[in-house]
Amino acid sequence: MSVTDKLLRLFRVDRQIGGLEGRLKSAERFLAAQKKALADLVARHESLSAQMRQLSASCANLEGEASAIGERIEQLRERMNTASTNKEYQATLVEVGKLTADKGRLDEQALELMEKIEELKGELETLEGEIGERKKMVEVATQQRDERAEEIREKVEQLRAQREEIAGEVDASAMRVYEARRERFDDDDEIMAALVAQNLRRHEFTCGSCMMAVPVDIVTSLASGRLCTCTSCGVILYLEEETAEKLVAGKK
Repeated sequence: MSVTDKLLRLFRVDRQIGGLEGRLKSAERFLAAQKKALADLVARHESLSAQMRQLSASCANLEGEASAIGERIEQLRERMNTASTNKEYQATLVEVGKLTADKGRLDEQALELMEKIEELKGELETLEGEIGERKKMVEVATQQRDERAEEIREKVEQLRAQREEIAGEVDASAMRVYEARRERFDDDDEIMAALVAQNLRRHEFTCGSCMMAVPVDIVTSLASGRLCTCTSCGVILYLEEETAEKLVAGKK
C-alpha cells in the first residue's frame, strides 16, 4: 500500500470522526446560544430591577418631603386660626400657598415615578416569563448535548483507535505534511482531494480542490504511489479507483 493510500485511509477515518463530532459541536453551539440568551435576559432583569429600586427610593423621598410639607401646612393653618392681626394672617396665608404649590409639585413628581415603577414592574414580569422559558430551553439543549455525546462516544473511541493504528503505518514525513494541512484548514477538501481526469488522451488533469491544472509529471508520480501535492493550492492529491484504472488502461 502506497503512502498516499495510507493517508487516504487516515483521511477517511478523520472525516468520520469529524462528522460525528460535528453533530456534538452543533448541539454545543445550540446550548451556548441558549445560555447566552438566558444570560442576556438575566442581565436585563437585573438592570431593570436596579432601576426600579432607585426609582422607588426616589419616590419614597419625594413622598416623605411632601408629607413633611403637609404637616407644616397643617401647623400654619392652625396658626391662621389663632392669628391676632390681619398682617400675621396674610403672611401665614402666603406661606401656606407657597408650601401647597411645593407639595403639589412633589406629589406630581412622585406620581410620575410611580407610573414609571408600574411600567418597570410590567417589563420585569414579562422578562421573568421569558427567563423561565429560556431556562427550559437550556435544560433541553443540555439534555440534547449530553445525548449526542453519549451517542458518538463509543464510535469515536473505536475510530480514534483505528486512526492511531493507521497513523502508525504512515511515514513520519508524510504525516507531517498531512497534519500541517489539518491544522491549517477546517475544510476537508483543503486537506486531501482527488485528481480529476478531464481528458486522458490529451493528458489533461485538474486538482479536485482548486480545479487548477495538474502537470503530467505529478500525475505520473502519483500513479506510482508517491506523495504528491497540488502545485497551486498545496492539497494532498490522491487517485480515485476509477481514475487509477483509467490511467492503467491508458498505459496499455
